[in-house]
Amino acid sequence: MKIKYLLCCLFIMTINVDLFANDAFVNVAGGTVTIIGDIETNVQMESEIIKINMYDTYYEVDVLFNFYNPGKEEIINVGFPQYSTSPVFFQQEQENLYDFVTYINNEKVEAEFMPVERIYNPDIRNWEIISGWYIKKVTFPSNGTIETSVNYKTKYSPYGFGSMINYLYGTGISWNGPIGKMTIEIVNNTKDKWLTPRNLSIGNYSMERNSNKIIITAENIKPKTAYDTVDFIVQRTIYFYPHDYSFFWDYLDEHIYTEKELLLLTDWQLCVLRNAVYAYHNYQFKTNELNELFYDDKNRRYNIYSSLPYKGIKEDDYKKIPFSESSLNEIEKKNVTNISNEEERRRNNR
Repeated sequence: MKIKYLLCCLFIMTINVDLFANDAFVNVAGGTVTIIGDIETNVQMESEIIKINMYDTYYEVDVLFNFYNPGKEEIINVGFPQYSTSPVFFQQEQENLYDFVTYINNEKVEAEFMPVERIYNPDIRNWEIISGWYIKKVTFPSNGTIETSVNYKTKYSPYGFGSMINYLYGTGISWNGPIGKMTIEIVNNTKDKWLTPRNLSIGNYSMERNSNKIIITAENIKPKTAYDTVDFIVQRTIYFYPHDYSFFWDYLDEHIYTEKELLLLTDWQLCVLRNAVYAYHNYQFKTNELNELFYDDKNRRYNIYSSLPYKGIKEDDYKKIPFSESSLNEIEKKNVTNISNEEERRRNNR
């Protein structure tokens, strides 16, 4: 028996999370803002720490930048871009940042917001993604270090069937040399938002989980363009939708989940994923919680019966199929083992 359909229920609709990016060295003139790419600066971005806290209706971001200036004192307009990957005609007001604050050496400073008209760029065959800049003037002392930070919130924005968390690190190309070190910390405080990587184009990186925190680290990152991003898919559970989304997610009977894929899931999500293997072989669980999760008609998000009509199977016939451990294929068995090992590792580390 195939088990694609639970994961279809889990992972079809996604959430758009488009709006955080890297502090950049910018030029402000005539009411326009441009990223500096052809003017030299001695200032280096030694490190940045991006902290993302996910909640049900919004997410909050803290970013800490550490700079070093080995040369003479420089006074620079530093901009933090607001951007969206949605086409202009789909962009919504809720995609904007709110409660935005910024600091220099732990002292709060005012940042001027300058909107940017998004136009179609034939060079990238897409709309310009930056819709505005938060601009502040920063003095970088000679042979010294300085710390800047930003904090803001933004709402999740539905956009078709494809949405994601983007971190626009490419704007760091405006500083001298590579980004010394990048650390991304993600805490998923939700139950039904599933996080999976889409694009981690930051070279060699490490990933670990410390309690409920995912930590991704990379060093000496060299953006190729100002549009380089790190992307994560944020998926939510919805009712089954009768289309083939196999291109979007590899399923439990076809794909062996890697350590990094499992690290991104919460404890509850690991439990659901492991037991989904058995649910799609009609296993009757010992706990009411799991039986209600997979078999109760009231719980349409995870209910396996919602997929049966699209497989041409009657619910009554399906319920008559007895569970057998031998019906699991080798990939399913390996996934159960890998997920169980990750659950045990987390228990031992508490």
